[in-house]
Amino acid sequence: TYKNDLPQDFVRGLGVSPSGPTGGASKRGGAAVMGCCASSELNNPSESDNTSMRIEQLDDVAVSLAPSDIIAPWNEKVRVPAEYRERGSVVTNTHERGMSLQQLELLFKLIDTALKRGPPLIDDYTKKHITRESINMYHIDKFFVRPLTNTACCSFSELVATGPQQPKWFVSHYWGTPFIDTLRMLRLHAKERGVSATNEYYRICTFANNQHDLSELHQENVVDTPFGKAIMSEECVGTVSLLNEAEATPFTRIWCIFEYYTTLDAGKKKKQRPQLFDFATIVPEGECESVYGEFNKRCAQLLLEDSNERTGTREATDHPSVDKEGGRSDDRAWWPSTVSLMGARVDVASANASRPSDKADIMRMIGDKVSDVNHQVHAKFAASALYGLVTKVAFDQGDRRYTGRPAVDQLRELVESGMLGSPAEAAQKADHENAVADAAEYVYRAACGHYSCVEYLLGIGCDPNGDSRAAAGDPDFSHPLEMAFIARNYKMVDLLLKHGADLHFKNEDGKLARDDWQIDWGSLPAHIKKQLK
Repeated sequence: TYKNDLPQDFVRGLGVSPSGPTGGASKRGGAAVMGCCASSELNNPSESDNTSMRIEQLDDVAVSLAPSDIIAPWNEKVRVPAEYRERGSVVTNTHERGMSLQQLELLFKLIDTALKRGPPLIDDYTKKHITRESINMYHIDKFFVRPLTNTACCSFSELVATGPQQPKWFVSHYWGTPFIDTLRMLRLHAKERGVSATNEYYRICTFANNQHDLSELHQENVVDTPFGKAIMSEECVGTVSLLNEAEATPFTRIWCIFEYYTTLDAGKKKKQRPQLFDFATIVPEGECESVYGEFNKRCAQLLLEDSNERTGTREATDHPSVDKEGGRSDDRAWWPSTVSLMGARVDVASANASRPSDKADIMRMIGDKVSDVNHQVHAKFAASALYGLVTKVAFDQGDRRYTGRPAVDQLRELVESGMLGSPAEAAQKADHENAVADAAEYVYRAACGHYSCVEYLLGIGCDPNGDSRAAAGDPDFSHPLEMAFIARNYKMVDLLLKHGADLHFKNEDGKLARDDWQIDWGSLPAHIKKQLK
């Protein structure tokens, strides 16, 4: 018997305890379970005095979600697929209600069909028609999850699963992210992390929680919450945060930041293996300019935790590669520094919550560790944020409408915060990001902040000859002098030479690097021309 899945007034009417067993049971494999909208026969306790027998009867009752049972506007013209007509299982432990990528894809197929054939669905706030490109978890919960699970009064995962689906990855996300983007990010993540589309699972709160009864979310201790148990489960290897395009709203949501904290604090102390922490986002079209002067198409991008990399992370993208001359590959997309800048400024105290009580509960559980939470999240993005400061923010500073602090002041604050380690370690990470070379390629403008930023980086120990990969011929890494010459930024050339940049720098093949540089001899100042000769 599964009394936890019955309305409490119904259970009390039967005169039995509302407590239930642990574990899960599958209806498709045998026994079925009645949910919230029980039949009139079972809902009338006066029909039998044998309450024990009445509860046992539930094992023989199948819940069939016929189209007429589902109250949703799209249901008038779209047939409910077979996999959503009967509850698949009872999974008492919420943290065992994962979703496979295949199950998510099938749901989107139904959503797409409903949007095409059914009556228009309207957003409650914008009053606009919902489209396949705009539909998000708020819409999916209202128009699909709740209607499809109403009869069984269960989570969506229990509707589609035949038993417990222990998540391999915990998903931290903002409900306002378009579902089509959520799927795109998860497809790329599954590919890079080797997650099976059919028998390995992601834990997504929209589908794991019983949206008809969320009382189990309110616990005194974070590790007792469903999401805490999911993260701390030994079967769960990592957390992936899905950041919506350009806005990265999870950085401002108290629940998301709390999930970050749980991952970085308790999750890193797991006995079997520390919890991995990955991030995914959508890169807007035109955000990234390649070394060939071409801009990216809209794509998904990952920032994956990787202990083998110098910065502790590696990137992946679903942007199509473009083959260039000499066998070079131009990916044209990378993790956007604008997102990293937002991540490096996360502040738990100013984060938002839909309900004030949620924020109060979370702040109580975090206690005196607020600064620790902020610092741990900031450190994940510090290296990429540094790059953003010396390139994009330094450029924006040249706009007369810019109202922020000078880029070099923010850069100094970032380095001195210790998030990048010592100043020498910060310099190494800046070299790894190719920060000096990429800042040197901007055409000199007094109002911009590139010169001051490069001067500061060279002062803390950045290599004026750039990352070693430039010498190895990596097309994504250039010598700072080369970039300054291309931009005809001769003030930057002087700065680099002053700090030891080598005009006679040789590549790994022994050739002078400058032989391949685009030097405009006609515009060269005499003192630089003399040094070149």
